[in-house]
Amino acid sequence: MTIADEHIRRAERASLWGRVGIMASIYAFLVLSLMLHNHVRHRAEDPLNDPGVMELRERYIAEPNNEALQEELRNQDLVFRWRYFSALEFNQIGAWLLLGSLAVAASAFKRRGTIT
Repeated sequence: MTIADEHIRRAERASLWGRVGIMASIYAFLVLSLMLHNHVRHRAEDPLNDPGVMELRERYIAEPNNEALQEELRNQDLVFRWRYFSALEFNQIGAWLLLGSLAVAASAFKRRGTIT
């Protein structure tokens, strides 16, 4: 193997690490974008002041023994809790994916810098 061949191999490896770093950075940006979209979307929902729930509460206060009304309130509560915990889980998974992709990007760019 000649010196020129070794130089070419090093340049190819540096290029590869650079591409890995760029792809990991793009992936991190996409994950962050999805997390921000999820946060804004769920921030806009206010289950405590939802007009449908407010009406159900008022009807329940007027008729505390209405079983169908109780069941509907419980179902609404279940739906809002499910949305809330799903959003939390989405953000937790997103945080780990973001951390992992940033670690890959940082190590790839560091590796690219040490190879050239």
